[in-house]
Amino acid sequence: MITLSCLFIGRATAQVQSGVFSPDSVASIAREAYLYGYPMVENYRVMYQSCQDRAYAKYAPMNRFFHEKNVATAEDTLFVAPNGDTPYSYAVLDLRNGPLVLTIPPFESDRYIGFPLYDLYTQIVFTFSQRTIGNQGGDFLIAPAGWKEKVPKGIRQTVYSETDLVYLLVRTQLRNPSDLNRVHELQSQYTIRSLQEYQGKKKIPQAAPLSQGPLPQETPQSEPSADFFNLMNYLLSFCHPHASEKALWARFKEIGIEPGKPFVVRDAAFEQAVFKGMRQAKQDMMQKLPTYTNSSELFGTREQLNNDYLARAIGAWVGIYANQVEEFMGLHGVATQADGQPLDGRNDYVITFKAGDLPPVDGFWSLTLYRLPSRFMYKNELNRNVINGAMLPDLRKNADGSTTILIQHASPGKDWENNWLPCPDGPFTMSFRTYLPGERIRNGTWKVPEIAITRKAIKP
Repeated sequence: MITLSCLFIGRATAQVQSGVFSPDSVASIAREAYLYGYPMVENYRVMYQSCQDRAYAKYAPMNRFFHEKNVATAEDTLFVAPNGDTPYSYAVLDLRNGPLVLTIPPFESDRYIGFPLYDLYTQIVFTFSQRTIGNQGGDFLIAPAGWKEKVPKGIRQTVYSETDLVYLLVRTQLRNPSDLNRVHELQSQYTIRSLQEYQGKKKIPQAAPLSQGPLPQETPQSEPSADFFNLMNYLLSFCHPHASEKALWARFKEIGIEPGKPFVVRDAAFEQAVFKGMRQAKQDMMQKLPTYTNSSELFGTREQLNNDYLARAIGAWVGIYANQVEEFMGLHGVATQADGQPLDGRNDYVITFKAGDLPPVDGFWSLTLYRLPSRFMYKNELNRNVINGAMLPDLRKNADGSTTILIQHASPGKDWENNWLPCPDGPFTMSFRTYLPGERIRNGTWKVPEIAITRKAIKP
């Protein structure tokens, strides 16, 4: 695959002639840098609020967990498109003073739990789950790139992060509302310690607080601002440059994008060229998004993404902190109508699973609904934003054994209420998630049934 990084590095670099840059070269570099930095800026917005804003309801200091006591609801607006199946546990890990030890209890064989670590780029460093470590828990070392000291006895595994800031987002499956106490018991056993604490040595002080504030939520519709690159420069100071990106970083430096430096707007012509490049990057994101078929093209490890910065940026925009394909696949086909138009609650829709053809997963599956344009959950009378595999025993079946989910604004009546996924009376979107997807899902031979319109009410 030819990735964007290959295209970036293969282009002619900007030439300095008497201190004047070619506007086209400046725009080209700004475009590249925006796509590269977009996930960092959005990731940092979440990190900063989580661990620096003491007024935030879900605040926890660095290297400490905040545990949700229930699944996400319409009131949860920290990041877009949250799932509605797993109470989250969040932690911002700071590796500037050295490694941390994550302690995980034993896994239950019939409950999915995943501990994905996201570096500042939003790439997945590693995921601790039943798939990767079996059902046995233990102590795991998370170390910054380049750390070479001896791993102490008792550590099951060591993983290394390219960035000193890491976001840990744990998903603990909730089977049903009566299962909450058990989820809370498990959450209480997730712990983070410094390596020194783990070894029984004197506790070291935390690194300095994050000194630069975040930007408001950045989207392809946001107006270009030089503040974006000023923050990106700050964030690059937390990164250990990857060997494959040294030429790219050198290219960024030509217009003043480099770790720890202020981004300087040299004059109006320079600013105009920078903004032109940023607008082109945003346009690239808007145009490319509809071409992706599933989440495996947007989320994963560095190796899986293969330096495809456009895909990485789009992933951070539409569903930051999704899992890698072996743990999770979000399937195509439920985000819009078959004609590509937004789903709209003035219509009624259904999705029907044929008898014996439910999603083939080793974990579980779910269909989650979000209002547009925010991509947050929709507040409704049932407080229901998801229908998932754990709910199947309560869903009404059709005469032929098939199962139909009704997506509409008005109630279908008590007889079908268990199968009802309420939607707003305007634009909305949905995500279809599969955890520990089976081979037929991963190879594309199993597909989500088509969304059918049963009542079309939108006026031409």
